[in-house]
Amino acid sequence: MSTSRRECIKGVSSGAAAADCGRQARVRQGHVSTLLCQLGNIAHRAGHSIDVDRQTGHLVGHADAARYWSRAYEKGWEMSL
Repeated sequence: MSTSRRECIKGVSSGAAAADCGRQARVRQGHVSTLLCQLGNIAHRAGHSIDVDRQTGHLVGHADAARYWSRAYEKGWEMSL
């Protein structure tokens, strides 16, 4: 049995809140990969390179490219958080 699997079983059996068995790392990696694709598409559509805040992943100083950051939704399909 791998060390990570042993740690996962140990964490689950002890009831540790952080026992996510590596899912958090995979979600983070997926987020970064997706964000890079989205930022690449925004730069391509804007027609120039863009600057990004490393902490937030948001565009810095590119009002023309920022319009591609979100989208308009049809009535009834708007995002709400």
